Amino acid sequence: MAKVVDHQQAIVKKWGNNLGVRFNASIIDKTTIEVDTKVDISVLDNGTIMIKPLKKRKSLNEIIEGLTSDNQGEELIKGTVGEEL
Repeated sequence: MAKVVDHQQAIVKKWGNNLGVRFNASIIDKTTIEVDTKVDISVLDNGTIMIKPLKKRKSLNEIIEGLTSDNQGEELIKGTVGEEL
């Protein structure tokens, strides 16, 4: 089980028709959360709210930029193109 590395108390405030909690910098600095980070919010059977950042998916361009000769697989089709049959 994970251990607590920081702690804060906050006040739940009305935000439009919803409720919101602000996190201070000391909490956020220990996470991967930043503005516009998508998070998964779960409510446990004991009423605890758990917020986890979702892993950022790489764009196709980021994936292509990360390709090297060391991390690419071998070609699946060998031979001259057009002679498959």
